[in-house]
Amino acid sequence: MLKSMKAILLFFAAGLVIATTSGLAYFAQRTVTESVMESEFSHAQAIVDAVYQTVNNEYHSILFSEQSAISARKKQLRNLVDISINLIRLNYDRYRQGTLSEAEAKRLSITQLKSMRYDDGTGYIWINDDTIPIPRMIMHPTIPELDGTILDDPRFKGVRNSGENIFAAFRDVCMRSGSGFVEYMWPKPIRQGLSKEQPKLSYVKLFKEWGWIVGSGVYIDDIEKEVNVRLQAVLKELRNNFEKIKVGKHGYIFIFSGRPEMVIHPIYENLPVAEIMNPETGKSIFEELMETVHNKGVREYLWDKPPRHKGDFTFRKRAYIKYFEPLDWYICSSAYMDDLEEPGLILRKRIIMLSIGILALALVLATILSGKVAQPLIKLTAAARAIREGGITASEIPQEGPTEIKELGTVISQMLASIKSAIHEKEELMEALEEGNKQLSASNYQLEIQIKEHARVEQELIRLRNHQKNIIDSMPSALVGVDNGGAITLWNKGCRSSKRIGIRLRTRQTAFFSLSPAG
Repeated sequence: MLKSMKAILLFFAAGLVIATTSGLAYFAQRTVTESVMESEFSHAQAIVDAVYQTVNNEYHSILFSEQSAISARKKQLRNLVDISINLIRLNYDRYRQGTLSEAEAKRLSITQLKSMRYDDGTGYIWINDDTIPIPRMIMHPTIPELDGTILDDPRFKGVRNSGENIFAAFRDVCMRSGSGFVEYMWPKPIRQGLSKEQPKLSYVKLFKEWGWIVGSGVYIDDIEKEVNVRLQAVLKELRNNFEKIKVGKHGYIFIFSGRPEMVIHPIYENLPVAEIMNPETGKSIFEELMETVHNKGVREYLWDKPPRHKGDFTFRKRAYIKYFEPLDWYICSSAYMDDLEEPGLILRKRIIMLSIGILALALVLATILSGKVAQPLIKLTAAARAIREGGITASEIPQEGPTEIKELGTVISQMLASIKSAIHEKEELMEALEEGNKQLSASNYQLEIQIKEHARVEQELIRLRNHQKNIIDSMPSALVGVDNGGAITLWNKGCRSSKRIGIRLRTRQTAFFSLSPAG
């Protein structure tokens, strides 16, 4: 029954089928893990979308708060400037009534407005005139050195979005409408003096009788402080909500900005974002997350798992990122892959424990079946090793075992016979080549002797030619040689020393002429 290789392999395959019961554990684990991961990843994506919508709603409430704050501030500025204008008008009326001179009325108005302060001293009133093209400062409480000067210094070209002269802009808006708002850059009063130029919003109004432009402003950062109160309330609410949300067992939600700065994070909230690196790439992990937004919005990376594994960056993690452009926020939902794989691992462990008995039975069956196949192969291997060490005649190839192994032994025996025949033919060929090499060496030797003889004869001819030339040149008379065509082929030194030579050719045969110098 077990004489053919096919039968042995069938029985062996049956044993392997039983052994692969343990493999079911792996596939079951993968199925459960993939199912859990798909569910959790969908959950993580849904969380990001939900948080994005929440942030969007809160952003609109922040915008409303900002608009409300700006409206309130604008109303406050109008009231303050109107009060200032009314105060000036009272002094103006006293001048018209004759109780004060015009100069006294102006001086009194300047003194009264100069002392007005609000918003912890950062708010004040100033006055400039409506001179064209550039107005003149009448009174500025925080920079008194400007009083009486024409405001044409380049540093006053600070109107936002245009770079126009600030005070010219004040004059223009008053000439058009009598009053209005202007945004520009201006230093802010602080305890140490004045800060660098900051964005400012001012309201100006014209007191036409004296050509005065009265104004007051609020610094944008003061408005932003009010808005920031609302923003901090939103962040606190989001932070409390994030603490209740888990992605997997240890995953969490976090938000950072594009500057980049941490907005909300359960672990790294107080750390500089630029110092948090991806251990795999050596780059800022948050810069990589920002790049991911413009790709697929999903990124996997190695990270630690606080608190038990803090600093151990060996845990694979997946993050879903969505960008909220109005606030320049990146909303991230992250989960640890091993948390998602844990249910599948537990199931695999249980299946493996149940399959141990079946696996042991399969191993016993595989051992019995493999022995029937392995023993003939071992003998065949031993014969091949003996041939390798002692030559092709050192051993005979066994031809036993299952049918396929017997056929293999027969093929190897035939192959060895072919090798022996080839070796014999090779030896005969080598003998023929050796004889041919000997004959070739003798021919090469004779050729070498002939070459040397030719070289000697050539040297002798050169010597005789030179000897002949020396004899001809030594003759006192002129000697000329011509060929059949009458062309001169040689002459001696006597020809070169003659003043004139007469030659007459009567035949077309080569000839030598001996000539005496003419004259």
